[in-house]
Amino acid sequence: MATVTRSVVVDAPATEAWARLADLKKIGTYHPNVQNASLVGDVEHGTGAKRRCELDEGAFVEEVVEWQEPRALTLRMTESEGAPWKRLTTAFRVEPVDERSVVAATVDFATGGLGLLKRKAVGEDLETLLAALKADAEGRPIPEPGPVKARGKAAKGEDGQGRADKKAARLERKTAKAERKAATADAGTRRADKDAAKTEKKAAKADKRADKAEKKAGKGEGRKAKRGALKAGAEADEDPGKPLVTMTRKEKAAEEEAVQKTDP
Repeated sequence: MATVTRSVVVDAPATEAWARLADLKKIGTYHPNVQNASLVGDVEHGTGAKRRCELDEGAFVEEVVEWQEPRALTLRMTESEGAPWKRLTTAFRVEPVDERSVVAATVDFATGGLGLLKRKAVGEDLETLLAALKADAEGRPIPEPGPVKARGKAAKGEDGQGRADKKAARLERKTAKAERKAATADAGTRRADKDAAKTEKKAAKADKRADKAEKKAGKGEGRKAKRGALKAGAEADEDPGKPLVTMTRKEKAAEEEAVQKTDP
């Protein structure tokens, strides 16, 4: 709950100030945000009397919970039709000071947010209300409702602009955060691409090394086979009867055995 109190010195007896407060329907003349006020039910004065206040947006009903003529009046919101408050209690106190009087107004309220801005707006509304009540009690013209209500609307416009600015700031922060995430993701993608390119290069180098090793092995086998052929050819030159193909021991023994059998 937030609490706001304002007061004003009225150059008129306390009875004059009280008469303005006791006329529950007259709040629409004094309060900058109340477009119209009407009684609810048959009770016009005292505890239990109710009035319905219509705002630019929404309305609410408040009931008199304290009535001490001509010193104290307290009202509490009992119904809300889109009003900006969750809870609302307004208390008026009238203190006589010689031939003059002091009127104090205290508002206890709770809203869904923007407490500081609402407190400022409520304070400005109370000052406007008390200034109008003072003028009426002193017999001076009451400020025209148009300019008074325009000030109330301007205060609400400032609140709305403040909310819009906060939303815009939150949106900018979210956008910046999303951009940072996107930049990080791009950087990660570039690193992944570089790593993939390095891996491909390494694989290509490995393939080249494998090809070279295979070629080298093929050349080695070729040279070895060539040396074997040259050696076999040299032996054949020395012994024309010796076959060029080297026989195994088993094959050689079988050949010798066959030769012995054919000799007489």
